Amino acid sequence: MTENIFNAPKLTEELQSAALPVRSVSSTGKIVYARDLTAKEKTSAEAVITTHDPCPTDKAIELEQYARAGITSDKMIFALWKKIMQADPTEADALQALINQVNLTFNQ
Repeated sequence: MTENIFNAPKLTEELQSAALPVRSVSSTGKIVYARDLTAKEKTSAEAVITTHDPCPTDKAIELEQYARAGITSDKMIFALWKKIMQADPTEADALQALINQVNLTFNQ
């Protein structure tokens, strides 16, 4: 079994931020580029990979906590729709209360 040593979404974002033509990244560190890298790009890619921290970002942890509490993007979208378009804040207010509870545990 291969050990998960890379955070693929995070590494992808880091490589893209370095203006590298990354197509995909696996959790084992296999990187597929859209084309062959120049010598300068290879040096940049090596620097990004060397400094990569596979730990999840605070935002990723926060979103995971929301998901565990049953707060989904779909629920938020429909609650906002009802609040804005139908002038019914009930579901949006309930979700906000739940988000506040999650945030209290996350920010401790």
